[in-house]
This record gives sequence, structure tokens and C-alpha cells, in this order.
Amino acid sequence: MSLLSSSYTVKRKIDIGKISGLTVSEMSSEFVIHVKEEYDYRYSSSERREQILLMITRSFHLNVLIRALPFYFKVSKRDMLSDNTAN
Repeated sequence: MSLLSSSYTVKRKIDIGKISGLTVSEMSSEFVIHVKEEYDYRYSSSERREQILLMITRSFHLNVLIRALPFYFKVSKRDMLSDNTAN
């Protein structure tokens, strides 16, 4: 099943080159996309989180050849709220 089916709408477009990292919760379905010079985007998807993260990672590695994409893993919800690595 494709994530890009007609039942989904695009809510936010993020330049893949501006992504500075991803934070993934180990206790919930939440994840954060850290974007340089913008807000961090916090999402939750219990059904599609792994697919979304895989698509972001693949796209990043195909388009951004000069640096690696950092992943951060957080245990508590408080860590997810307080972490800001985009700046």
C-alpha cells in the first residue's frame, strides 16, 4: 500500500535538504522532524510511522549526499517535548 494514495492530503512540504535530524520515541508512536531555520515538526502515527521514517530516510540519502541524517531516540514524552536540535 502506498502512502501517497488519493485518501491522503499534503499538509506540509519540507525541503529534504533542510532536515537536520529525526527524533523517534521509543515509548510511543511519536517522532519529530528537525528542520534547519524552521520549526521542528512533531507527528504521531501508530500505523505508518516506520513507513514514513523509511521514506524520509531514503529520500534524504538519495538527495543529500554531503552529510548523514542523524537519528535521536527518546524514552519519555518529556524528552520529546523539550528536545530542539533544529537550531
